[in-house]
Amino acid sequence: MNQPTTNNMRTQRILIVDDETILAWVMQMGLEKLPNCKVLAVYSGEQALQCAKQQSFDLLITDYCMPGINGITLAAQFRRLYPETPIIMVTANGNSDVRKQAANLSFHAFLDKPVTMAELRRVASVALQKNNS
Repeated sequence: MNQPTTNNMRTQRILIVDDETILAWVMQMGLEKLPNCKVLAVYSGEQALQCAKQQSFDLLITDYCMPGINGITLAAQFRRLYPETPIIMVTANGNSDVRKQAANLSFHAFLDKPVTMAELRRVASVALQKNNS
């Protein structure tokens, strides 16, 4: 259940991007338990960019390996729209080249799948707090 927002607490928007629809849904359900958060899950980089052009987000959580636009390319394009928005990558393909590319884009965090919901919530909370300060 969403907690009511107070005057000094605005609702923060999180965008999740993962082509594994069940995983995206599970992350969405888990992160909606964070206070004052609205979470949207989409299943491709293309969908994510369409959403980002329509509204801003306070946090992007993306997979790396997806058909079409991969997570690094998505993050680079998202970063042009929202330079200050934290980005978290959650991937099973965390080789050193991908990690280096993520570091060049100043990702907030790089998490290896499988990730626990507790860890994802913790890292997302820290990213959102950092973005608000």
